[in-house]
This record gives sequence, structure tokens and C-alpha cells, in this order.
Amino acid sequence: MSWELIGGTSDCQKAFYTVINWLEHSHELKPTKIAYETKENSQLTITYNPITNHALITGHKKVHFFRGLGLLVEMQRSGITKKVEEIQFDELNFLLDASRNAVMTVDSIKQFIIILALMGYTGFYLYIEDTYEINDRPYFGYMRGRFSKKELQEIDCYALLFGIEMVPCIQTLAHLEQVLKWETMNEMKDDKNTLLVGSEATYHFILEMLESIKDSFHSEKIHIGLDEAYGVGLGQYLNTHDYTDRYTLIKAHLNKVVEMCREIEMKPLVWSDFIYHTLDKKSLSGYYPVNAEIDFYKAATMPKDITYVYWDYGEFEPTNYKQRLINHRLFADDIMFAGGIHIYGSLTPNHGKSLKTLNPALMTCKEMGVKKIMATTWGDNGQETSHWNALPIMQWYAEHTYNKFVTEEFVATRFASCVHPNLYDQMIATRYLDEVPGVELMNHYMANPSKYLLWQDPLLGLFDAHVEQYQKDRDLVAHYEKIRTSFSSSLNTSKNILHLNLLFYEYLATVLQVKSTFGIELIEAYKNNQRTKLTELAHSRLPLIIKAVEDLRDCHQTIWMTTYKPFGWEVLDNRYGGLLQRLKTTRQKIETYLSGEMNRIEELEEKRLPFLSGTTPLSIHVPDYTTIVFSGYH
Repeated sequence: MSWELIGGTSDCQKAFYTVINWLEHSHELKPTKIAYETKENSQLTITYNPITNHALITGHKKVHFFRGLGLLVEMQRSGITKKVEEIQFDELNFLLDASRNAVMTVDSIKQFIIILALMGYTGFYLYIEDTYEINDRPYFGYMRGRFSKKELQEIDCYALLFGIEMVPCIQTLAHLEQVLKWETMNEMKDDKNTLLVGSEATYHFILEMLESIKDSFHSEKIHIGLDEAYGVGLGQYLNTHDYTDRYTLIKAHLNKVVEMCREIEMKPLVWSDFIYHTLDKKSLSGYYPVNAEIDFYKAATMPKDITYVYWDYGEFEPTNYKQRLINHRLFADDIMFAGGIHIYGSLTPNHGKSLKTLNPALMTCKEMGVKKIMATTWGDNGQETSHWNALPIMQWYAEHTYNKFVTEEFVATRFASCVHPNLYDQMIATRYLDEVPGVELMNHYMANPSKYLLWQDPLLGLFDAHVEQYQKDRDLVAHYEKIRTSFSSSLNTSKNILHLNLLFYEYLATVLQVKSTFGIELIEAYKNNQRTKLTELAHSRLPLIIKAVEDLRDCHQTIWMTTYKPFGWEVLDNRYGGLLQRLKTTRQKIETYLSGEMNRIEELEEKRLPFLSGTTPLSIHVPDYTTIVFSGYH
């Protein structure tokens, strides 16, 4: 064995050799005897003696030992004999969304836990709206790939081996559309998304949630949600009650659920956005209005024994972060900051926006004395983007936790040790599938052409006006060809999930190269009666597009089935299937038109209009699949 742990419990030895096995896939580990000591200070220290082949890691949490192992890899490679890190935050948490169709397999979660340990994460929040079991509630998580209690217990115990606290993150008010769609839930439904506040049935149901969760996790913590409850008190509630202001409803519901948590000895956390809103005397719009005027008297009545999680995924001005934190401290004694890793709303991760927002956010947290932070990974609109894409940004959060100042070069070096060598730059570069020339640098407004140009209907061409305008000054085909060739052809033979993930983006670039301008070329050939061109589009280009989409779909399915449970893939399978059929229909229509059996193609007679206005033709953000694909009822 290249590395040997001196001392340690059997559980620690088990976790240690699991990490060694992970590291040996990518690194040469020089024979070393390693010891770990716990010290109650804010430092993580690694000393390495290459003469005696001994190393000592000191920290004050178990997970610091595993981060130290990753640092030792770098020290042995570079010849450094001592490394000291000043720990900036007490908690570094990661949130995994397992509610937007993609429920990760236990084995994949275990891989994430190993990586989290090497990065130094202290907490793993598992976001499960309805993807866990509740006794006698067969429709709760039905056909959604829900975790069994046994699976959650296995994940929880595995994380504990590395000193990582698994924390359940559920919903007890809104974001419950997948639960409330069943008729068995009608008596506790305010609207399709929101539980009925004040209903006895609602609180009986919430108690069942809490008791099921308590049986599955060691942690006393539970995140009870309460964010984005826009419909509270505005649906079925009005059938039996007079209109009641949002503050009164949110406050009463919060108090009730918090008391339920106390009774079963659980410590709640809550998203703070709606509390922030209800306390604002001005009732300003936006998630966290900077100029909010927090009602001092109402703020004083908020529960003090809970953690308020201030989430902010789009801000890049430090002064605005600072003011929002000042406002939070008027009602919250314990604050956690949650930033966003932008792997949602497109097929391509928006690493530009993640980088643009995380640095000012985390530097402000350090300045303001916030001691708990979280990196969130959401999967809005069906989790088209795999969670593996979050890894480079997760590394940034980790390095900010253990260092006062962070550079990208340093993050890339750490990524090579914790995740995989020579992949950081390529994974970050996937952003350019959306951040095409003409889109603002770092893509703050989340332009997502890779999504709408992939899924848009070839005959309806709802985004063709944008492509036509773009092509007047730039070359979209050349851009996507450049991206395609930038990914190594060696990816085609690799079985590593991260290489397979990059192969997916090579395939996506191929589709966009042949499909992105297809609609405007088709219109031009049709309008000008260019029959040779129409023949070429039908018999040459469309088969190329179909083959490219099939390759993309097959790669995507492999990634999904390797990473997630099969439930949820049917949504993406239908998207790919619908696109493939429409491509075939387009070919049939062109052939029928060319044969003379049809004298016009009505879809091509319609003038193409802009879908949205943007600063540049492809700078628009359209995250919803159905909006992209359909022009009518669906």
C-alpha cells in the first residue's frame, strides 16, 4: 500500500483506504505513513517529511483529515513539506437537488461524498421534495425514483465515515406540485404548488414527513423549506377563510412547523426569502430587495433558534450582499449563505455566472462574519445538465473556505488532486456553448442558445429570426465547429464518467453545428425556390442532424443511467423522441413538396418573428422546454 494510516478507528481506516483507492486512479502516491491529530483551532496543517516518509495532518474536524490527504498529493508532487490553511467558515455545505427528476443512485452519491471529503465539505444537504418514503403514503414520490429509508440510512452512514453531516432538505409549504397533483392530497391543497395553511390534515401530513426523515438520518438538523410560497392563502384557502395577509400566514405556519420540529428534537433551517418579504414594510418586488425596510417589531417576533438560509444566485455587487446580510441580522441570529452553481435552465452549465457571483458573495461573507455557507445545485426543467458539471465550481467554494484569497490557477490545481487531472479547463470551457460571441462575458443574464437551438422545431423555427440576425455579423456554425474540435477525440474511448460528460458536449456542439442555421437555410431555399438546395437539406443535411441527435441522446442516456435512477429519463427521452420525429416530418414535407404532391409548406409561409428582445440576437434566456418547442396548446 502506497499510503498507510497510523492509528484511527476501523471506520476511519475504512474511509481512508476508500480515498486512497480513489486517488490511485489518477495519482502516483509515494509510500508514506500518515497520522492525524485533532486541534481546537482554525487551522488545517499538513507536514510531510520525504526523508522519513511520514506525514502529519492536524485539524479540528474529521473531514479536515481527508482534505489534508488531497493536499498531501500536491505536496508530494511539488516538493513542499508544510502547508497551513486558515479556515474561513465553520460550515461548508453542498446541496444536491434530487427532486427535479434526477434521483442520484446510492453509488453515485458515494462518489460525490469521496470528492466532497477531499475538498473539505462539512455538510451534504439532500434536497428531497417527495423523493423519500412516507409510510402509508404510496402516492408520495410515486414513480419518481424516491429513496427508500434503507438507502437514505446507507448514504447517511457512508457520509459519517468521512466526517460529513448528511442533512435532509424538504418542503413543508410550497414546491410540492409533484405531491399535490394526486387526488389523495386534495384536502390539504391550497393551489397546485402549495399546502393549505391552517388545515389539520396539512399538519398531520407534515408530521409524517418529519418522522420519516428523523428515522433516516443521524443529524438533528432538517431544512424545512418555505421558499417561493407565492400562492399561500390565495387558492382553496379563500373558500373557507377571509383574505389574510401573507405575513400572518407565513408566521403562523412557520411557528407551527418549528414547534413540531422541537417536539421531535429536530433543529430546523428555513429559506429566508419569504420571511424577508413579509417583514418588508415597503413590500418591494424581487427576491431580496436591497432597499427593503425591515419591520423591527415583526422581526423581533421571529423564531431565534433556527437557521435562516439567505440564498442569492445572481448578485455580483458586494455592497448589495452586505446590505441584505445587514437586513437579515434584524430578524436572524443564525445565518447561512447559499450561493448558486448554475447547472440549470440549459443543457450547458453557466460557469461564467457562477464565477461572477461566488467571489463577491463569499468575500462579503468573510468580511461580515458569516460562518456558514452552502453551494446549491438545482435541476430546474428536468435536470438536463448532469450534476457532474458542478464539480469545478464546488472546488471554488471549498478553496474559499480554507483560504482568504483564491485564484483560478490554485483552484485548477486543487481540482486536479480532488477530482481528476487535466479536466478543469475543459469542464469550465463548456460554458461557451451558451456564451457564444456577442453574449456578454460571464453570461450574467443566462443566455442559453444551446438549449433553444437544440430543441426548437425545425419547421416552426421560433428562434430563427434570432439566428438570421446573428448570422449577419457572426458565424454560428464556425463557433460550434471550433468548440467541437476543442474537445479531445480521446474522449470517445474513455469510460470515466467525467470524460463521458465532456463527450456529451462534443456531441452537443456537433448537433448545433449542423442544426443551428438549418431553419434559416430552409426558409431561404423555399422562398427562392432553390430546389437543389432543398434536396440537399432533405437528403444530406437532415440525415446528418438526425444521426447527431441520436448520438447525443445515446450519450445522454448513458450518463443518466450511470448517475441516476431510471425514473425521470422518460421526460428527456420524450424530448429527444419528439425532436427526432419532427426532423423526420420535416424531411417528408420537403420531399412531398419537391415531388409536387404538395404545392406549399405552410409552416414556411409564416414570417419569422423575434421570440424575445435581447441585447444581442442570442443573448436571450428561455429555460422552459415547452416554451421553446410549442407555439400552441400542449
